[in-house]
Amino acid sequence: MRRLYAASCEGIDEWCGRIIKVVRGRGDLEHTVVVFSSDHGEMLGDHGRWGKSVWREASLRVPLIVAGPGVQEGQASDALIELIDVEATLLDYAGGDSTPGQEALSLRRLLEGRVIRHREYQVSELGNWRLVTDGEFKLVVEGEVELLFDLEADEQETANCLQQNPNVARQLRVAMRDVFGRLRFRGVFKLRLVLRRQLLLGGRKETGSL
Repeated sequence: MRRLYAASCEGIDEWCGRIIKVVRGRGDLEHTVVVFSSDHGEMLGDHGRWGKSVWREASLRVPLIVAGPGVQEGQASDALIELIDVEATLLDYAGGDSTPGQEALSLRRLLEGRVIRHREYQVSELGNWRLVTDGEFKLVVEGEVELLFDLEADEQETANCLQQNPNVARQLRVAMRDVFGRLRFRGVFKLRLVLRRQLLLGGRKETGSL
């Protein structure tokens, strides 16, 4: 299964290169913003699970690679980002107006090196679970169960450290109530995917990875 997944990634990589080559051939690449991302992750056997739709990092996080005019080349960022921010970013570069009442935040200042931080928290929810993270700790609420993970010390999310970090849990609960309270008020009910911590900026190849 992992070999098939790797082969699929290689195929996508090849076709991205072909598309970029065509855009370059038309003379449009220098004023085109290229974004590579995905709508969900994949467990691929981690924690004995396959597929998506769970709160684990492998399912939740997706890649984001951006290249284009003004975007820093060869840089990476650990800023907290959500997939909804891509919409706001493209509207910003296109000179369009942002969607009224949206939670999305344009990444343009981050991509151009004018700031190093983007969001204070990331959130996501689906079915009976929801979560919030500050990049270091992640609080998960699934039904009546609360889980807290130290993402830096425990990347595989094997140890619930809720009892050892009550102040962190309390702070994340407040952030969760604040964010989801705003979403409920605006009638927003959808899964919000968060992006891998390392945002890749400005990579360019005619074939292969962006």
